[in-house]
Amino acid sequence: MDESIKDWRSYDFGGIEEFRTFNEQGYIYKITSLGKECFKNFSNLETLSLSYNNLSKIESNSFQHLNKLKKLNLNRNEINKIDQNGFRGLENLEELYISENKLAKIESNSFQYLNKLKYLYLEKNEINEIDQDGFRGLENLEILDLEENKLVKLEYETFQHLKNLKFLFLNKNQITSVDLNEFQFFENLEQLTLEKNKLTQIQTDSFQHLKKLKALNLNYNEIASIHFNGFRGLENLEDLELWSNQLTRVDANEFQYLKKLKFLNVGSNQFGKMESIEIQDLRNLVKLDLRHNKLVKIESSLFRNFKDLKILALEDNRLNEIDPDGFQDLVNLEEIRLEGNLLEENNSMLEIMIKLKKT
Repeated sequence: MDESIKDWRSYDFGGIEEFRTFNEQGYIYKITSLGKECFKNFSNLETLSLSYNNLSKIESNSFQHLNKLKKLNLNRNEINKIDQNGFRGLENLEELYISENKLAKIESNSFQYLNKLKYLYLEKNEINEIDQDGFRGLENLEILDLEENKLVKLEYETFQHLKNLKFLFLNKNQITSVDLNEFQFFENLEQLTLEKNKLTQIQTDSFQHLKKLKALNLNYNEIASIHFNGFRGLENLEDLELWSNQLTRVDANEFQYLKKLKFLNVGSNQFGKMESIEIQDLRNLVKLDLRHNKLVKIESSLFRNFKDLKILALEDNRLNEIDPDGFQDLVNLEEIRLEGNLLEENNSMLEIMIKLKKT
């Protein structure tokens, strides 16, 4: 094949109809455009990689002959536009990778022919706008990755066609708030990642529609407050990550809906004190992470009835006093981390260890 290929519009690949995997990692070949007849002799192709090229646009009917294609990799090109008919013919496609390109907007009907698509990866683009029907046709999508784009605001209409989505990655954007109905169409969502955005608060009923959600990642935001009923609707949540925010306290009953929560990470916040009433509803916790806060004292009632807790992380606080009776209900505790505090090796600490051994 000619290493100087720049335009595939007129290049004839003929005679390879049984060829099933085509891998074009453009360290040598730098393809800049595709023509309508480019793949006319590849009707049985199932996997196509065009990553590391210089494609700037997905033109109409570029893949019209690839109706058996299941996986298409367009990562690391210069793509800034997808024509409405750009993916026509790919009715059997299941995986689509368009990461590390230059898309700034997802226009209406960009993916309208991809009825069987399950995985769509759009991370590391420049996406700041998604049209109301930008995801039309993706009713069977299960994973949507929008990590490291420039999204600021989420509109609820944006996701109206994604009713079977299970995993949504929105980390490393510039999202400042999550409003009441933004996730109303995600009745099957299991994992939501909003790590490294600019959220400052959890508003009332922000997640009320996410009945099947199991994991919520809010790490590395600027969250300073959780409004009343901020976590309502998350009855099946098992993992809540709030590492590195600005929380100083959690009001009573804010965790009341999280009956199935097993992993809670509120490390690297600004907690100076934590009372039992704040976490009293979390009886199924297996791991509690309170590292890197400003806790001074552990009250005797804080961990009452936490019989499933196995890992308790308290390192790098300002603890100078711990009531040994505060650990007597932790009958399944396997690991406790206390390094980096102000505790002295006195009789009180020895008493804690004796109580843990007895349980």
